[in-house]
Amino acid sequence: MELIKQAEIIRQAENEESADFQKVYDVLDISETTRQHYQRNGKLFYRHIKQNGANFNTFINYKRELEARRDFTPGTKNAYLTAARVWLKERHRCGALPADITANVKGFKQSRKHKRPGLNGLEIQEVLTAAANSGDFRERAILALLTFQGLRQIEISRLDITDLDLITGQALIHGKGKDDKEPVYLHPETVRALRGHLAAEGRKSGPVFISRDRARPGNRLTTRAIRGIIQRRL
Repeated sequence: MELIKQAEIIRQAENEESADFQKVYDVLDISETTRQHYQRNGKLFYRHIKQNGANFNTFINYKRELEARRDFTPGTKNAYLTAARVWLKERHRCGALPADITANVKGFKQSRKHKRPGLNGLEIQEVLTAAANSGDFRERAILALLTFQGLRQIEISRLDITDLDLITGQALIHGKGKDDKEPVYLHPETVRALRGHLAAEGRKSGPVFISRDRARPGNRLTTRAIRGIIQRRL
């Protein structure tokens, strides 16, 4: 009888509507960016539950489903698996699930090596020269922050004009997983690129980089948009 009762409780996951499913991530003590990643990647787990039902083997079966996919890299599979693991652990913590069915289920093994070679010095110079010749000051500034400062996409997206001191050549960077901003010295090429970009923008406050999309005019440039800019240039 106890096993039947537990099985009935865990099947509640199957009856979750998509919106309710996503709400589980809302109460987690994580950054908004991480929350969005979990919510996006968790949709595949939600579909798995709706198609296959829910039981004590749901998580391991989901891992096997991911394992069989040839269109996902091990890193992508781990991202989807983590979103499902976090959801199930939170449901267990809240008492909605009687057991932690993620226990003893490992992630996918992956090499720590970069899958693609980096750009060499000549290639970097060609990219920067092409961006400069295009007259797109925003693109040139983004490339400078990536190349000379080594900033992450999220760090570029979070950058505000008030974070910049182009006289002393410093910037306050809100790093990944950090609650406060750290000062970083800027390369002279980065300073020149940022000055050109801000002069072209004519703004004194707000995000350093804003969207040119008609649907999101003036909004902070997203990491996805930054990737698109870089991919087109490369």
